[in-house]
Amino acid sequence: MKIVNTRVNHLVNPIGYQLPHLSFSYVVEEAEGTKQAAAQIVIYADPYRQQVLYDTGKQEQISSLSHNIDLKLESCTRYYWTVKVWSDAGEEAESELSVELGTAAELMSEFYKGMPQIDETLEMINQALMEAALNA
Repeated sequence: MKIVNTRVNHLVNPIGYQLPHLSFSYVVEEAEGTKQAAAQIVIYADPYRQQVLYDTGKQEQISSLSHNIDLKLESCTRYYWTVKVWSDAGEEAESELSVELGTAAELMSEFYKGMPQIDETLEMINQALMEAALNA
């Protein structure tokens, strides 16, 4: 059994997006079992998996199609996450580490803060990115 196609808001390693909410999804392949028995999503502050920021714990109600997590992302910050899945046949698999990064608009706004024309442009970019993420 293996986990593939890990996504956040239907995007692979979304970098440069302002995500109003976080929806995690994945696909399980090559499983002997016929359905997922439980899953666990863990978000880390580092690629070495030392600093856990969020852990759902092992839950039966996590859906591979979409699982929402309430976590505010900080700008200029890189995040890493994995999902672990258990099948009804007793199998267990964990995904490779995936990456999520604070938004490009947030990164730019930190640098150009206080410049009205830049602030307006950044707001328009953020709005367009949110609409694109919601419509994806």
